[in-house]
Amino acid sequence: VVVVPEMRRVVDDDRPGRRRPGRMLGGNRTSRRKQRQVDPGEIVLCEVLHPVLTSLATARLASRTVARQRNEALQGKPPLIEHVFSAHSAFAWLGFRRLLGIAAETGARLRHVPIPLGEVMEAAGGAPFAARSPAHVAHFFGREIARWAELRGRPWIGRTPKGHRDGHALANRCIIAAELAGHDPGGLAWTLLSRHWEADADLSDPGTLAALIAEAGLPAGLLAAADGA
Repeated sequence: VVVVPEMRRVVDDDRPGRRRPGRMLGGNRTSRRKQRQVDPGEIVLCEVLHPVLTSLATARLASRTVARQRNEALQGKPPLIEHVFSAHSAFAWLGFRRLLGIAAETGARLRHVPIPLGEVMEAAGGAPFAARSPAHVAHFFGREIARWAELRGRPWIGRTPKGHRDGHALANRCIIAAELAGHDPGGLAWTLLSRHWEADADLSDPGTLAALIAEAGLPAGLLAAADGA
């Protein structure tokens, strides 16, 4: 889930039961739409990772984010993009580089917020991943990944990576530990995501995480800090 500043919102003005002068009942109707520019302080919740993330929980998060960032805008602070994701998410991997581009284009601050994706999805009313049909899994986590990887120019390994279903909490905590230690967590987040989906790295394995932390140029102590969190 990505909160993107200053997007244009289309408002449907063709509400049921509303008649306008000159319009005839019946026949083909063309919806009249009008656009308005969102105020600089207003932030719009934008699904760029996957449509399945839409939920009441994300709507509430958006509402709180809008209020906070409007206050920050009034104080002259640059907009903040909160990247809510999981360290093992395919769609976070596919959208990550574009997210960095959005932040650069808008001059926005970027904050990475790792979450336990499966637990959040279930709490929001979504079906557990294990309970989804083979057809659903084949389409959204097979064909869709292949199509988006081609569009983004990323070399997908063509299947679910090793350890993908064995837990990613430690990987999430490593990203959090990097931020708490004063490092930019974005580099580590990208290393974990890209190595998982492009090189079959097992994010549930502490040894693999140690190697990826080193690859991202961060101190080895982050793993111990994350493991004890």
